[in-house]
Amino acid sequence: MPKRVINILLVEEKEVDVMNVLQAFKKVNIINLIHVAKNGLEVVIMLRGNQGQPQ
Repeated sequence: MPKRVINILLVEEKEVDVMNVLQAFKKVNIINLIHVAKNGLEVVIMLRGNQGQPQ
């Protein structure tokens, strides 16, 4: 069975919380591509741009 690539979208405005999540993922060897948005507007822009892929 081929591996699927799963992108993660993290929505968080506080930079320290983003860093904590990224460090926790690294600690447990989660190597998925992680896109970070600071608010809902950034999420909408990311999802509407470039065929649903973050710009």
